[in-house]
Amino acid sequence: SKGFISCLESAGGTAPSNWDNNKDMYVIQGKNEIKPALRDVILMKPGATVNDVFLTLKNMKVLEGEFVRAEAASKLGEKPKLVSKLDIVGNGNRILMIMTTKRQK
Repeated sequence: SKGFISCLESAGGTAPSNWDNNKDMYVIQGKNEIKPALRDVILMKPGATVNDVFLTLKNMKVLEGEFVRAEAASKLGEKPKLVSKLDIVGNGNRILMIMTTKRQK
């Protein structure tokens, strides 16, 4: 989110390489297009599980419904793999796609 990037920059850091300041979003460069890369970015404490991420997003009203399954990848563009909600989030599964029983509009 823009707030997260602003926090990084005010602390003397720089925005991640996939952040587009003009569009205020993460993007992936395709062959002839730019597409959104990440919808929500949150910071979790070490040892947080996939279920902790789900509950955090649900409490933030980003997700609705019950947990169905999650897929994870270690970097953008990598093919995601199925992960358990008890798996600890780390370098190997830091990008998550969480599916719930409630459809997004």
